[in-house]
Amino acid sequence: QHGGQHLVAHVLGGWYAVPTLIQHGDKDKLVPIGESYELKKVLQRIGIPYNMYVLRGAVHAFPGLTQKQIDDIVEQSMNFVKQHFK
Repeated sequence: QHGGQHLVAHVLGGWYAVPTLIQHGDKDKLVPIGESYELKKVLQRIGIPYNMYVLRGAVHAFPGLTQKQIDDIVEQSMNFVKQHFK
């Protein structure tokens, strides 16, 4: 199982209930982006807070991002942490 499928199983099993930040490249061939969309649907259904950001043109682990993309990821991450982990 890929990471996304494994996490979906934990959410559905009631073993996972923390706010979740999903950042996924739309060109990821290792973990298909569909897994993140499936996780998003499950989090919505269960009522677990989440944010999802799709990085256009990014592959797995985000090599080769522009400085603007890196800055956006950092800002998204910091805002998520500030919002959900006070």
